[in-house]
Amino acid sequence: MKEYEVSLPEYGRRVYALGDTSLFECLARAGVMLRSPCGGAGICGKCLVKVEQGELPPSRECIKLLTTGQIDDGFRLACRCRISGDISVVIPRESLFESDTVTLMAKDNDECSAKAFSGARHPLVAIEKITFKPPSLENPVADLTQLKDAIGDREVSLKCLRKLPEAIRKGGFSVFAAMSADRLIDIWPAGAEQPQPVNYGIAIDLGTTTLAAALVDLSTGRQLATRGTLNPQVRFGEDVLSRICAQGESSDNSSDLADCALDACNTLISGLAEESGISCGQILSAAVAGNTAMQSLLLGIPAKHMGQIPFAPPFSSTLRLKSADLGLDTHPDAEVVVFPVIGGFVGGDITAGILASGLCGAEHSGEDILFVDVGTNGEIILKKGARLYAAAAAAGPAFEGAGITHGMRAGKGAIEKVVINKDGTLLYNVIGNVSPVGICGSALIDIASELLCSGILDETGRIQSSEECSGALRARYADAASLISRIVPSEKSSDTFDFVIEPGDSGRDICLTQKDVRSLQLASGAIRAAINILLKTAGMSFPDIHKIFVAGGFGNFIRRSHARRIGMLPPLPDSRIFYIGNTSLVGAKCVLLSADMLHEAEKIIGEVQFVDVSSDIEFQMEFASAMIFPGAEAADA
Repeated sequence: MKEYEVSLPEYGRRVYALGDTSLFECLARAGVMLRSPCGGAGICGKCLVKVEQGELPPSRECIKLLTTGQIDDGFRLACRCRISGDISVVIPRESLFESDTVTLMAKDNDECSAKAFSGARHPLVAIEKITFKPPSLENPVADLTQLKDAIGDREVSLKCLRKLPEAIRKGGFSVFAAMSADRLIDIWPAGAEQPQPVNYGIAIDLGTTTLAAALVDLSTGRQLATRGTLNPQVRFGEDVLSRICAQGESSDNSSDLADCALDACNTLISGLAEESGISCGQILSAAVAGNTAMQSLLLGIPAKHMGQIPFAPPFSSTLRLKSADLGLDTHPDAEVVVFPVIGGFVGGDITAGILASGLCGAEHSGEDILFVDVGTNGEIILKKGARLYAAAAAAGPAFEGAGITHGMRAGKGAIEKVVINKDGTLLYNVIGNVSPVGICGSALIDIASELLCSGILDETGRIQSSEECSGALRARYADAASLISRIVPSEKSSDTFDFVIEPGDSGRDICLTQKDVRSLQLASGAIRAAINILLKTAGMSFPDIHKIFVAGGFGNFIRRSHARRIGMLPPLPDSRIFYIGNTSLVGAKCVLLSADMLHEAEKIIGEVQFVDVSSDIEFQMEFASAMIFPGAEAADA
């Protein structure tokens, strides 16, 4: 069959592919990753490219989503167009996947580490010195027998048994033994000239959007280095359900999803090891925390049943694996722990978050606390006294910028903060101090809140016309004219309006559209409705909550007053709302430092009451109510 050339002049690259090959796939082979929140379904419009030379007929999705002018100018959706001849393609900046997405990770934090234990350090893998009695004619005891007497009923592999006789004698009848709870991992001679091996562990936060890892010296409890990277599974879709669907389509997809996540983890591990001056083989343990689907996808476990009622997870208890079985680039027999799952989509990352936040610890005894991890799949824990309630809210990808007309992740070029001053001037901040490309989730919340406060956006979520709100704006702001000029008729609908955040060339303004507001209402409403159902289940109301913990990297960017103003968070004062960062990574680190914390995690999830909010008879009513923005008093709590 004939192959066609796809060239990218701005990159100096070209690839060749058979006819009927997806342009998205061609560009990925050329090393250019496009945004694809919908996983190639042709409904998000984010993988927009321009064909400069050659013919590429528009697909029906192109005709539906793009304007006639765009199609005439050569714009196409890469995911839905298939090549049929030689073409030359230009990639708009806003279509590129944000390779420099902001990744927030825990810094070296002894306070977080201290939560892992109250007494002596008891790491997941411990290194101990074992002394043997030299055998004699009178007592020719076997080496393995003496080892078993010292380590109990732990499993001893053939690999370790092969090393044992020489290690004992080279060490003057002493060895260092690395042990997990149930097996011997490795042994080394322990003579006077052999220093005790350093015990290193790796904590991994397996996020839907980003992966983060921390290298820890378990002998001292000190964190040596942290790194983060984008999760390469995004090419299968930016939300969990898209990836679950992709995994179920073919065994190749299942392998690819597991392999690309594993490769990213190994890149982090090798980078951390090199930065810290150690070898990957010195890492003797790893703890992996992610949501239910992400953990399953990494392990290659079918997750398609999670997308079907009753949303049963493939596993819920702690998994203990050998590193070589998974393929992590550590000591081949390192102990790998995959966190236990609470239920449904409330996964190991939230279990880790409960540990890291000390939610069930003595320091929060007597406090009723709401724990909210904001993201595509919002997870919520409510602590009432000693009881815990858990729920997941399908918020959708709006907070990650997906499904938003000019949305993007929190990467270079993203508007991440928006403020309307008292005089009516609009100010914003752009990540990287460059020209803006789009808006990320925090800016979406900001602009909606600011427009609600100004009166441009009403409580139903409708962007009002300039005629409707100009009088009120002129009475309130000295520079009302600049705000009024930002309200423009929508290109998509004659009876709706857009709000221009930043005017662009050739009409390519960065706007908040009416559709964007509806997407935000859906995301925020899902979280708020789930919170309301949990409070109802526990017999509580908003004033009963002593503290709100906002977890996750995205949570650090949210302004408290703005989150309250749109109704995502309950109307409680700032003094009760705490940003606690990436608790998934910190919780994984805690388990490395203290095996007791793993037992604590298993105990906790056994006592959590998982609430399937979608099956609650009042959910639809709560959801509909939460879709309406609250009154102005919400921001002044």
